[in-house]
Amino acid sequence: MGTEPSCAQKEESVTKSPPYVYVFLSKLEARRSHLSCMTWGESPTFPRAILHVDGDCFFASVEIAKDPRLRGKPVITGKERGIVSACTYDAKARGVKRGMRLDEARKIVPDAIVLPSDYETYSLFSQRMYDIVRRYTPAIEEYSIDECFADLTGMRR
Repeated sequence: MGTEPSCAQKEESVTKSPPYVYVFLSKLEARRSHLSCMTWGESPTFPRAILHVDGDCFFASVEIAKDPRLRGKPVITGKERGIVSACTYDAKARGVKRGMRLDEARKIVPDAIVLPSDYETYSLFSQRMYDIVRRYTPAIEEYSIDECFADLTGMRR
């Protein structure tokens, strides 16, 4: 095939196009070749950098954010379902596991604070978390209410 045209050749070919094509092509070419023209040669290649963000103990953490008096206490969410939806590290350290029946969890941790799930509030906190990630990259895939993947390839911060 041939070698890649220079920045001047690219600009010349775009300006010879009809006006409606010129606008589209100039935007497309600007996106494709901006970095290579600005760096005087080949554009640098960066290794893929995918960040995995997972809000651990997310539902229980949101409950603590809503009521800071719960900090340091064994908090369990899922009262309305009868199973542990989420629990704090304090509850986990004493043997409570996600998906466990609440009556079993209460036998293990009698002083646990069991709360109903508040999915509307969890959704708001989830959106806040994703907004923070989007400050760094628009390339984000929301995997669940508390988990996402973000493409950080090429970031220099």
